[in-house]
Amino acid sequence: MSAAAVEAVLEVAGLQLHEQIRFAGDRRWWTVRAADDAYAVVTRQAEFEPRGVVVYTIVDSGQGVRGPCNNLGGGWTFEPTDLEGSAEDLLHALRGSFDHTNRADLPEHRRSRIWRVEISRRRSVPLVITDRRPPAVHRA
Repeated sequence: MSAAAVEAVLEVAGLQLHEQIRFAGDRRWWTVRAADDAYAVVTRQAEFEPRGVVVYTIVDSGQGVRGPCNNLGGGWTFEPTDLEGSAEDLLHALRGSFDHTNRADLPEHRRSRIWRVEISRRRSVPLVITDRRPPAVHRA
């Protein structure tokens, strides 16, 4: 494992739900919506979009990169009313275990198939977290 990959693992280790992070070259804060030992799914408000519309990036500590998933058609859909649920679904799909075909509580587009995704290697960038801010009750 390269030194950059080891550093990335250390940066991702211990990320907490709702913790905020900043990446090199980006002044905006990203909020952790789901995380495990290998990946973190983080979101921020999309520029020039209504409140609640977010953009996301996947932090891949094993490869030391971040980027979108490789779904055709623009990536993963985040439900504005359930950001954590959408992020958890993406985390399960990254692990290869997103099978919600029989869950009636999910919208049709989220239960219609079994998903397996990866981080897009074509559109990923090196992972450099420059700042971390602990979760706060008033932030979501």
